[in-house]
Amino acid sequence: MDLDDLCNNLREIATNMCGPPRGDWQLGKVRIGDFGPCTIYLPEERCIDIQLSPRADNDFMQTIYQLAHEVCHTLHPSRDAATLVADKTSVLNEGISTWFSCFICDRFEFGEVARASTAQTPYGPPMNLLAELMAIDSDSVKKLRAYQPFVDRLSASDFISAGLQVPDELAHLLTQPFTK
Repeated sequence: MDLDDLCNNLREIATNMCGPPRGDWQLGKVRIGDFGPCTIYLPEERCIDIQLSPRADNDFMQTIYQLAHEVCHTLHPSRDAATLVADKTSVLNEGISTWFSCFICDRFEFGEVARASTAQTPYGPPMNLLAELMAIDSDSVKKLRAYQPFVDRLSASDFISAGLQVPDELAHLLTQPFTK
């Protein structure tokens, strides 16, 4: 399996669902390393590499799950390329990436396993909140990202400005800092 081809395919799906990537960073390469999964910022090249954990090397479900998650982070990175300042990651940011991972896992018939496993982690609540948001408006992420491309900077009041009618509590929960 070619990781770069898989990454490009997943990024195309993510772009269609979540909107285009910000223009300040380019997608770099995908690799499996000693740690991860994570995104690695290369400021000199204005690229973001994706590193998958060693578990992804021999486990297709882990490859898909991790790669889909990190692909979303490359659409809306927490770091500003101009200043290199990183925003505090929001529940919305992690919710988008985690929800998308499980959505992609559904296509490979292991979405239930992915969701059940994720539910036991700190990523479960953001995934569920994002699912609630997507049930209200399937274009909600696109609308929010069009209004504010830096998703970590969104406030609860921005949901209305972006054209979304969601419960205040949901908007508030999604815009809180993500903590593990």
